[in-house]
Amino acid sequence: MLNTSERQRYERQLIIPEISASGQTKIRNASIFIAGIGGLGSISAYYMTAMGVGRIRLVDRDRVELSNLNRQIMHRTSDIGKWKTRSAEEKLILDLDPSLMNRLLRIDSWNMSFKTTHLTRNEDCNVCSNARSCHVSGN
Repeated sequence: MLNTSERQRYERQLIIPEISASGQTKIRNASIFIAGIGGLGSISAYYMTAMGVGRIRLVDRDRVELSNLNRQIMHRTSDIGKWKTRSAEEKLILDLDPSLMNRLLRIDSWNMSFKTTHLTRNEDCNVCSNARSCHVSGN
């Protein structure tokens, strides 16, 4: 069940018959895995957070560089030198919706290479983005 704050935040989504309150609850209970917080991963993470996905696992091995800023909308000039995962956490939790820190959203950030991450061990994720292989559950 959605609380009053969630109903206000997701009001526009709730009026869509295909989503409604039950669909929004499913979104809140979903988990996603995003490998790489670059051009595509930045957009995906931002929109998934904004739409209310309950748990996001972010993995990226890089730090923010000046050459990233023209296409990786998550990062700012002040982020240059930060791990991309840290930069993303700041935007998604602190800027987009601070209440998410105390709610269901949990961002697991790993600063490691995708090659060393066992992508097939993400059975708890409903959707994977940017990964060569991923598990998609049928929730």
